[in-house]
Amino acid sequence: MDIINSTSILRPSDANAHMAYVAQQQLDGYNGTVQHAMKHKATFDKRVLAQSPREVIFFPGQLLQFLHSSLNTTFETKCKLLPRRSPPCRVTERLQNSYRLETLVGEPMPGEFHA
Repeated sequence: MDIINSTSILRPSDANAHMAYVAQQQLDGYNGTVQHAMKHKATFDKRVLAQSPREVIFFPGQLLQFLHSSLNTTFETKCKLLPRRSPPCRVTERLQNSYRLETLVGEPMPGEFHA
């Protein structure tokens, strides 16, 4: 008789237990997805850092030059003899991954530059 009652009568406590079980399965699936992504990101980061140098951070007051990478793919005749690197400039402010620069004379350069 208990088998018949357990399959035919739906009690609120049974529904709540089932909903909690489903919610836990969803959380377990999400956790597995996050763990998988973290593992692959760690592998990717390890491979990238082995191939290229570490992150470069500039501080205000440091001198640097930047590369005009757009000139590498330009086939115009007038661009062939243009310098690929900028004249020296000074870092004035760091904005997370970008920098504000000024010329050696102290004139601010328009825009933000990233390393």
